[in-house]
Amino acid sequence: DVLSVVLSTLGFGGVVFGFSSAGEGPEGWSSPKVIFFILVGIVSLVLFCLRQLKMEQPMINLRAFRYPMFTVGVVLVFICMMVILSSMLLLPLYLQGGMVLSAFIAGLILLPGGVINGLLSPVMGRLFDKYGPKWLVIPGLVIVAAVLWFLSGVTTASTIALIVTLHIFLMIGIAMVMMPAQTNGLNELPKQYYPDGTAIMNTLQQVAGAIGTAVAVSIMSAGQEDYLGTVEN
Repeated sequence: DVLSVVLSTLGFGGVVFGFSSAGEGPEGWSSPKVIFFILVGIVSLVLFCLRQLKMEQPMINLRAFRYPMFTVGVVLVFICMMVILSSMLLLPLYLQGGMVLSAFIAGLILLPGGVINGLLSPVMGRLFDKYGPKWLVIPGLVIVAAVLWFLSGVTTASTIALIVTLHIFLMIGIAMVMMPAQTNGLNELPKQYYPDGTAIMNTLQQVAGAIGTAVAVSIMSAGQEDYLGTVEN
């Protein structure tokens, strides 16, 4: 359906580009370009959703959201992608700009967390099969929330060991949430909805990455301006 392709391109493209542009320039979220593209994206997505619900053979069957556990899974995967990509952006900036470390050292500091996250994926799969999602997702969310709270208090005086430890636990928490939430959500769908459910999750992961990085950069920029204001005074 040509119209669905056009609306989805304008919708997701507008939202992603608008949020991505929010971290650029001094105007931030008040930039006319940001507001324009986000509005175009939202309107296009609304029209896209309405069209999909009225078509007998939609491009993406949004009726998959009728299944509550799938919707919960999509939300959790969305949050995880925001956390992953925003931390992948901010932590290197902090390590290189705040702690004056080289790019190589910053990469080495973040390496253990990434490796552990990759190694834990099959482990979480086996635990998911044995215990179900509840005993993984809930503790994982608690770990992620706790680590993000501790990271909010990190300063240039914080030790490298603390950063490495917090990043490792962040990746452990993400591994406990993301794979079980995604698998459990897709398992709740009837077989005919599998392709649509996968497409929805994959698409929203890209949108989550753009939103997460844009929000993170905006918060960082606001914090920098406040700090510079206190220094100048």
